[in-house]
Amino acid sequence: MGRWLGRLPPALEQALFTLPGLDRALSSLDPDLPGIDPILAARLFADAAFHPARWPAVLEQAEPVAEILSRLQPVYRNKALRLFGTFFHSDGEALRRFPVRGLIERLSAEPFEPTTDPSRALWSFLELAPADQLDAFAAAPAPCFRQLEHAIRRPARALHLCRGLRVLFEELPDLVVAWFLEFPLPLLRMAAELGALHPEQARGVAGECSEHVLFDRLLLRWPLERAARRLLACHLGVRNALPQRLRDYLGDERAIPEFQRARLQHSLERRVNLARLELLRRTAAAAARLERDPAPAREDGRALQSYLDAYYQGGGEEHRRRDPRSMAWWKRHPELDLDRWLAGTRLEHGANRLRPAAGPLEIAAVALRVADFPVAPAVLDPNKQVVVAATDEGGVVAAAILALTIDERLTFWWPPARLSASPEAGTCWRELFDTYAETLARELAREVGHGKVERLVGRS
Repeated sequence: MGRWLGRLPPALEQALFTLPGLDRALSSLDPDLPGIDPILAARLFADAAFHPARWPAVLEQAEPVAEILSRLQPVYRNKALRLFGTFFHSDGEALRRFPVRGLIERLSAEPFEPTTDPSRALWSFLELAPADQLDAFAAAPAPCFRQLEHAIRRPARALHLCRGLRVLFEELPDLVVAWFLEFPLPLLRMAAELGALHPEQARGVAGECSEHVLFDRLLLRWPLERAARRLLACHLGVRNALPQRLRDYLGDERAIPEFQRARLQHSLERRVNLARLELLRRTAAAAARLERDPAPAREDGRALQSYLDAYYQGGGEEHRRRDPRSMAWWKRHPELDLDRWLAGTRLEHGANRLRPAAGPLEIAAVALRVADFPVAPAVLDPNKQVVVAATDEGGVVAAAILALTIDERLTFWWPPARLSASPEAGTCWRELFDTYAETLARELAREVGHGKVERLVGRS
């Protein structure tokens, strides 16, 4: 720093330590500072003006600093941002005061050059910024996506990109869902390339994806490319197995002290459960708005939220047994164990298979994306079981609802599909559902002594 200042006139040295003077120097518009090279001024800005001792003054005028940063040449801007990171790492309060959102908007809007890597600066902020600043990335999702796509072409940045993505998955699941819904296949291609470069890191990213309903939405709306499917398929089967995901995330547990491992596990469990609960609450609210009669819909929505609160705290089944619908169920069917609904229900035919919906999260996703049925009754009423038809890739393409009448008659309802399907596929799935209903009816007949099958086809 000193050797640069020693080459400048005293007037310029004094001017560069004030933001207006520095702004004029960078713009080369100040007649009192003739012959100043903007590159030299930018280097001074990175080396001297961002010295930690000057940060209290810099933060008082943070917006001009962000504007100046956006005009620096990439090499000097990146150096200044690295100094930013060092300071932010030692003083978290400074980062909360700095307008990260405006800075990211400016950086993201710039055109790419072959020798620059603006994404490096963006992901530096990801690793250091507190959660309440990360919403800055929601300001310009399309430009930020272009930054990602640019960064993945540089193998040296791939590991850094993986770490940044995992921060986003933890702190901003809704933003990541929006990104994947807007740019599904390019991001999956990027994930496949990451898998070739850093398999362990990429698997961690895929595990974060699977906890935020991403795969349910993607598999229902877009065919996965083969490379991405190979990378991510191993996580589809453990989507709801949080302990396994935590072990993958933490890596070698022997290298982590016991007290730190327990704290990390508790923190991750809490984050994942809160994200799940928020997504389901929004689903319940959306379902309530779609109901024709708003009063029962609001009541169902409140009941569903209450159940989900208990569900993710480990007391969901006990809560549901106390629900009036459950009490009425047990009064009508005292001899029928609900576990019988799940026994022997996996039915496969070639590459296609039927299975019960895996919990309220999948029921909500299926109701929103595949079949038109209300979420709250399907989740809360123990007399309703949602069965889904899945392909060999893991995508859900059809759903049906099973229920028992008072006289133990098995009712099989095929809700209208939200997605178009070929007639051949529809016929195949109906045959599978019919076979499943007959199999389940025989199971129930063994349990209660009799059983009947009635298939009701929903409206088209």
